[in-house]
Amino acid sequence: MVNTSGFIDKAELDRVGCFKYSPVEGAKANELPDPVPEDVQEARFQRFMELQQQVSVRKLARKVGKEMTVLIDEVDEEGATGRSFADAPEIDGLVYLNGETGLKPGDMVKVRIDEADEYDLWASKATASGCARAQPQKPVSPADWLFYWLCPNYVLHRAP
Repeated sequence: MVNTSGFIDKAELDRVGCFKYSPVEGAKANELPDPVPEDVQEARFQRFMELQQQVSVRKLARKVGKEMTVLIDEVDEEGATGRSFADAPEIDGLVYLNGETGLKPGDMVKVRIDEADEYDLWASKATASGCARAQPQKPVSPADWLFYWLCPNYVLHRAP
């Protein structure tokens, strides 16, 4: 048997998902003898997800104190919510900027990570350091966002 827990701990993968088997119409796996009982599937699922959560806690804790650029997705009366270039919307973790109500969806903001939990980060706007990206830019297209991350020296300038 493969030592999955050792692999998860050592590999420190950024994104890991786990699914319990369920029969699918036409799948050859349906013909296998001795299916794993539901309670065993659930115990394995929980153990796997707990291990990955521990990895996520360690990895996100390493980001505290560091700066990153965040794409703002939402702004409400409590502040702004965004994500890094590595985070998919509605799937991966979020970056919360409490109290930052002057931002707009689509803004890219340089932030300093203040706190982390199992899946999310809390940040504050980084102080301007002469970097053209230190202040929010006007909303950009998905193509601009992709180009920005592929070419780190690309600065998103928009005419007023």
